[in-house]
Amino acid sequence: MADICSIDFETRSAADLKKTGAHRYFEDPTADVLCAAYAFDDGPVHTWRIGLPCPDDLRAHIVAGGKLAAWNAGFEFWAFKVVLGPCHGWPVPRIDQMIDTMAQAAAMSIPQSLDGAAKAMGLEQQKDKDGMRLIRKFSMPRKARKGETPGRLYWTRPEDDPADFQKFIDYCRVDVEVERALRKLLVPLSEYEQKVWEFTLTMNDRGAHIDRRLVEALLDVTEQSKEVLDRRMARATGFEITACSQVAALTNWLKTQGVPAETLNKNAIEDLLATELPDAARDAVEIRKEAAKTSTAKLVAMRDYMGSDGRVRGMFLYHGAGTGRWAGRGPQPQNFPRGTYTIKDAEAAVDDFLLGNASWIDLTYGLPMSAVSDMLRSCITASPGSRLLAADYSSIESRVIAWLAGEQWKIDAFVAYDEGRGPGMYELMGSRIFSKPPEKVTKDERQASKSTELGCGFQGGVLAFHTMAKIYGVDMAPALPKLIEASGPEAYERAVERYAECLERGDTGTDMLSRDAWVASEMIKNMWRTQNPSIVALWAGMEEAALRSVRNPGSVTTYRHCSFLVRRGFLWQRLPSGRCLAYGAPKVEDRDTPWGAKKESLTALGVNSVTKRWERFSLYGGQLAQHSTQATARDLMAHGMLQAEAAGYPIVMTIHDEAVADVPLGQGTLAEFERRLCDLPGWATGLPVVASGWEGFRYRKD
Repeated sequence: MADICSIDFETRSAADLKKTGAHRYFEDPTADVLCAAYAFDDGPVHTWRIGLPCPDDLRAHIVAGGKLAAWNAGFEFWAFKVVLGPCHGWPVPRIDQMIDTMAQAAAMSIPQSLDGAAKAMGLEQQKDKDGMRLIRKFSMPRKARKGETPGRLYWTRPEDDPADFQKFIDYCRVDVEVERALRKLLVPLSEYEQKVWEFTLTMNDRGAHIDRRLVEALLDVTEQSKEVLDRRMARATGFEITACSQVAALTNWLKTQGVPAETLNKNAIEDLLATELPDAARDAVEIRKEAAKTSTAKLVAMRDYMGSDGRVRGMFLYHGAGTGRWAGRGPQPQNFPRGTYTIKDAEAAVDDFLLGNASWIDLTYGLPMSAVSDMLRSCITASPGSRLLAADYSSIESRVIAWLAGEQWKIDAFVAYDEGRGPGMYELMGSRIFSKPPEKVTKDERQASKSTELGCGFQGGVLAFHTMAKIYGVDMAPALPKLIEASGPEAYERAVERYAECLERGDTGTDMLSRDAWVASEMIKNMWRTQNPSIVALWAGMEEAALRSVRNPGSVTTYRHCSFLVRRGFLWQRLPSGRCLAYGAPKVEDRDTPWGAKKESLTALGVNSVTKRWERFSLYGGQLAQHSTQATARDLMAHGMLQAEAAGYPIVMTIHDEAVADVPLGQGTLAEFERRLCDLPGWATGLPVVASGWEGFRYRKD
């Protein structure tokens, strides 16, 4: 029997794949598979078209348990499971028979599009550029023609244009050839990572249950609220702006009011509202802020992704981030709003929202759009007869980087806190920054300490600290007198000198922060680095180890738990788990420093997280430490979720550092779920990990 069969399908459905996800796309009554291309190992590419039986050689391969490789193999799996098996009698492969070449590319930080990956790897054979025309022609409904009934679905059938349909089959054939060629160049997933990928597909296939009635009611409230907000916007702007969605027009109107707004994204709105504004301008900006809640998009995605059984599937992408963390799709629970605290008890508020009346919500809770935002998580529920168990790892990145660096005082502090013998890390860091006992640290000082821990761990400077402080509502300027008192005039003078240097160059956020806020942030950054010498050493040590590997390809260099090696045109960072992070085409370059000197700089190719383009970027010590920290935290979570899954806790979601299981009533316990998640693999000995959670019928942010 052949080892691997490469396979690709071309399909059709009235559902929009980008809006519904693959499972809902195939569940649509109009869905079908139009043609397929497949090849065993290095053999010729065979094709199949709709109307013919499953090819005998392909059937035999699947029935015998043979492997099937595809680009984004979850799509092919769902085609088998939802259409080809039930509707056409094809054998349906098991999940563990699937190999996802896209997952292999993702694990090497290569673009997760077949065309993008082929270009990144320098393949001469690339996707057929005529493909999109053919997809639009055969895979999407066409408009009714003269004499046909408007509003009905019509399709271009294979027999309507045999020549173009043959091109469509050839397009499918090329995809198999490109996928197979790429698979030869890519590093296969390890046996363990293949299990993580299979777990991800299992989780996606299982899906999360949604309260359909609540989703529809929240959409009703949202639409009614938009109408009210549009009327308020019109009145606030003298009827020059008639809809909150007219952002460009609103920006121009604000300029006529003496408000120099260039954009109205979330951060810009918060910055504007923190300044003195004319009354009309403030009203307009506040109305826009309320209308800009992302609730509608989330609710529409839930509705569109929801299957006939009330479950949303396909929400998670394996290795969606370069560190291996999962990314969100569809409703994307990873980026649910933090919450406005308009709703104090979401569970108790459900009945009010099921009325679908925005006026009632406004009367009962105020600000309907904010209230809807607070209710989004409540739309995700346990299955009938089950409850949700959720557990979140505590301060996982802070714990991991302390362990990677050997910052022993911090590791000991976490252990003491977990055992009830010491203060929390934010209180402890606050006591060190402000020179006072942990129990005397105020709420504001704790928030400043939290921002410090999150902003400074990966070599972040004033701007990184400022970003975190802004997220947690911390203004550093008022803290300056306390900082001077705690650390002394010399530390203050050093920060002032640094501010003057940066101000002269016009960099490092001197145009964004007041002098006092900048100096206070610089002082805290310096104090944090003094308190964490091993983490500071980790940045330099990892950068130097990576540089040595690039200068000496083929040699392994190690700093503490991580090793580096250049091979096959990539810089590989081996993590404590044994998994590797990949950086394409690494090289050492000289760069100019702000003070006029030259410094060796490491650069590599990778996928820009914003543009999604394959491009060169700088790779410095703090970034390497960040990648290894986040990747190690991911590896701990993957291990924990596999342990929980094996123990009978069906995972339905993984959100940042949280895992959520949908467990039948009377089975399992929250305590055991937490223990399973914290069951450390052998490579993580000495790493203090704890998880705390909750159980209930509706998902929530604890």
